[in-house]
Amino acid sequence: GSTAQELQITTDAGQSFKILESSSDTITLQSADGNITLTSSGQGDIVLDPTTGVIGLKGTVTIYTGNKITSSDGNAIQFGNGIAITGSIVATGTALVSG
Repeated sequence: GSTAQELQITTDAGQSFKILESSSDTITLQSADGNITLTSSGQGDIVLDPTTGVIGLKGTVTIYTGNKITSSDGNAIQFGNGIAITGSIVATGTALVSG
């Protein structure tokens, strides 16, 4: 069904909704302002939860060449628990170590 603002695809209890691509083509979700929200009440390999802001990843994360992980306000990013590094560390700026 549809309203003036949205197209609604509704399933009955126990049914799921799938977009199946039988080849190696790309499935693109696009909006005019660039915001796309995916919501699920179950668990998946990638979980994007707009209600909590949590992004859950159950696999390796790749950052493409030339890109960075940065905070929106320019402050340090805090990692919980610990960080294990395989390979080299290149630091620009001041390295602060606390025990």
